[in-house]
Amino acid sequence: MTVSLLARRVALVLVAALIISIAVLPTRASAHGGPYELKVAHDGAGGFTVSARYTRDAHVVEAIMDAVVTAVAADGTTVGPVALISSNQGIGRWVTEEPILEEGEWTVTAKTTTPQLAQASIEVNVEPLAPPIEIESNDEAVMSDDPSVAAAPDGIGNNALLIVVVLGGLLVAGVAAVVVMIQLRNKRR
Repeated sequence: MTVSLLARRVALVLVAALIISIAVLPTRASAHGGPYELKVAHDGAGGFTVSARYTRDAHVVEAIMDAVVTAVAADGTTVGPVALISSNQGIGRWVTEEPILEEGEWTVTAKTTTPQLAQASIEVNVEPLAPPIEIESNDEAVMSDDPSVAAAPDGIGNNALLIVVVLGGLLVAGVAAVVVMIQLRNKRR
């Protein structure tokens, strides 16, 4: 096999890998849309978190939502609707600004109408909070109540990770092709 034939084959493989990666990325992104499911979680103190994922590909719904929660107690007491705010703990998470429920058993329903209608309910039992534990220490702990001090994001999103993997694979394939071509060129001399 000649060097030029091998170089053509390597170039053809690289071009094919690039075309496949370009074809795959839009397909994954276009899978977004359609129906989504809400997940409601209780923080144990009367506050709630709502997240949404597309049912087709399980990716996080990044669109602005108008999430609200309502709650009905076992004795018929109602709370809400209470509008949720976007959480600083990641994309696609909506939270109550503060606890909204008192002690008792509740049925909590989260609902959105934008970007489309979705609804989910959970049963929760809100119990009184235990008193804080006092720790005696000579060291002063530094705590911040500043809301601008936010938690780190949950991690790289699925699309960003896919792009990194594809680009990394193309880089490795390109380096391998250059090494093979150099070795063949040196062998030919």
